[in-house]
Amino acid sequence: MRSEPAIGINLFGALPWAEALRAMARLGYRAVDLSATAGRLASDPEALGALRRLVRDLGLAPAATHFRSFGFAFLRPGERREAFVRDSVADVRAAAFLGAPAIAFHAGNDLAGEPGVDDAALAAANAEALQPAVRVAEQEGVIVALENHCHGFGDRWEHLAAIADLLDSPATGFTLDSGHAVVAGQDPAALARRMGRRLALTHLHDNDGSADTHRPAGRSGPNGHQPGGVVDWPALLAALQETGYPQRNVWMLEGGTQLPGDDVETLLATHLAAFQGLLHRPA
Repeated sequence: MRSEPAIGINLFGALPWAEALRAMARLGYRAVDLSATAGRLASDPEALGALRRLVRDLGLAPAATHFRSFGFAFLRPGERREAFVRDSVADVRAAAFLGAPAIAFHAGNDLAGEPGVDDAALAAANAEALQPAVRVAEQEGVIVALENHCHGFGDRWEHLAAIADLLDSPATGFTLDSGHAVVAGQDPAALARRMGRRLALTHLHDNDGSADTHRPAGRSGPNGHQPGGVVDWPALLAALQETGYPQRNVWMLEGGTQLPGDDVETLLATHLAAFQGLLHRPA
């Protein structure tokens, strides 16, 4: 009998990472997205080793990481692009060292609006910038999981698919971010189905459709204490089951202290309780 997938959440940085990881384990999480912390520690082998040991000792599954920057400005030739190429390779290696099967990347869009730059050119520029990281990911057994965001190019399936087609690698997959999808006017369930068997990671959270506030599923307000949200969770969970996602990775939630009054541990507990309630809701 197949066991239920673990539930994890991102290491969102409002607490020192060791304190945050201990809080996650204490509150009942069984997995973690080590997020940008992994890449930011990549140049410090001792610290990265300590992170790996603590995750293991707490019994958390290292389900994913995220590129060290959450920004979108790395396509323009120059120092920032060179840093992205260098750091993306280091971050993939850090993900592999930590045992994470996937690393999420946002698509870049800082060339948008320039003369002669259309979506095809943006896809090509992203594929070129990501290619060194993808080649290392092939060697390391890690998936570079392109994540839909809500900041222009990169917020739609067609954008991510075009980049992935150009990269043409089994080490390229996708991250579904439910909160980003609804802010960008996209249907998370439809997006999950388009990602299909290449969906390597979820970032599951809610909002009111206008701002990326990282609320617990079906909740609103500080610490998610009020009912709310716009994500159709039954439809999304059904779509994720159809893609076979739960057989590939954990149910990865995504939190963050985005509203005045948010408390890290309270949010962690609310995210977990809200999602468990969805999973165990009678059909």
